[in-house]
Amino acid sequence: MTAAQETHEVPATAPDNRAWFWPGFFIAWIFFALAYANRLDYIPGHFAFWATIASTGFLIAAWTPNKEQRDPFSIWIFLGLICCCIGDLIGPFHFMTGANAFFFAQTFFSIAAWKKGINWRWATPMIPVMIASNAALLWYTLPGTPDEEVIKVIAYSVIISIMVITAVGACSNNVPLAWAGILFYVSDVFVALWRFGDSPASGWICYPIYYSACLLFAYCVHVDRAGRVKDTYS
Repeated sequence: MTAAQETHEVPATAPDNRAWFWPGFFIAWIFFALAYANRLDYIPGHFAFWATIASTGFLIAAWTPNKEQRDPFSIWIFLGLICCCIGDLIGPFHFMTGANAFFFAQTFFSIAAWKKGINWRWATPMIPVMIASNAALLWYTLPGTPDEEVIKVIAYSVIISIMVITAVGACSNNVPLAWAGILFYVSDVFVALWRFGDSPASGWICYPIYYSACLLFAYCVHVDRAGRVKDTYS
């Protein structure tokens, strides 16, 4: 028996991790819709309650109970999504404390991308793109940022830039990872415009993009480098 064949020898009863993605996907979007219904005063409760339940959806979607399919990449992605869930719970009550959780999320996503392997032919062109994008965003939003939050905002812009650069750099090993990173950045651009740029409409736009990004991160743990669903025990 070859070594390649031996890697597929797992118990017949071992669970297939893909079975967790779709329940998590629907939980995330159903409770996201309820969170927006709450913002429109159609249902009672607090937005953070509904949003946090929605966030458990992408945790379920990324869950990998089958150890044969679990690797460092999927573990770091899952840790990042846990931080996102914490940020969703805390953020509506204290924005900057929630931002701290998202700072760690970007760090963990960057480590996950690094574990996949960075192709600098893809990553390098993103460096000037992210510098220019962040410079424009900071130029627009820093005048509306409280003085005590400026350093944290700049630090966050650095770590999310690193996350996008590494995610795009790892796209040759996992295509959806690049799109997840880019979408997360776009959602945070709208968050910045909402929080610091006097753009209330951005507060409605950021969330669907954010949940799409988190679900894409969850999907990444179940696909191969071309974006195809992995073989059950590969």
